[in-house]
Amino acid sequence: MEAFCLNDHHVNNVIFYAILAGPPNPPLTLEINKKLFLSNMKSKINERTLAKVFLSVLKGEEILGISVYRADLKNILKKLLENQVKMYYLHERGKNIDCSIFNHDRVGFILGDQRGLLPSDEKVLEKYSVPKISLGKKSYLSSYCILVLNFLLTYCKTFGSGPAGI
Repeated sequence: MEAFCLNDHHVNNVIFYAILAGPPNPPLTLEINKKLFLSNMKSKINERTLAKVFLSVLKGEEILGISVYRADLKNILKKLLENQVKMYYLHERGKNIDCSIFNHDRVGFILGDQRGLLPSDEKVLEKYSVPKISLGKKSYLSSYCILVLNFLLTYCKTFGSGPAGI
């Protein structure tokens, strides 16, 4: 939830999708519009607050900026591509990331959990020609990847190139 804790104008227009594929009723998508959500929050955001909010929403409570609906990766990907979002799949075996990926007006990143994506989801990404990019050969927690992506976005937009030639 690092995307919601940063206060930088380059990362304020974030829409976060979490596709919940586990039991009891998959797939369920949690869509969070950062700007709308934060405009509604009265207290400081941290992981505990976010967890409580997400549980409330999943139990049916309506909260400005958060939607819950049935959609799988293919549905979300089609929606984003139709809305001219340039999508990238973050994967250890991808091409090294560089500042050129932030040259698009709208950029999206697909991250797996600790086990990665299902083979069926990877086939969907291949079908839609979503390129793989990498933060390195090591596997990192998604939360860390989001922090690094936010840092790179801000750095690249501010200075035109990344640190150490990224």
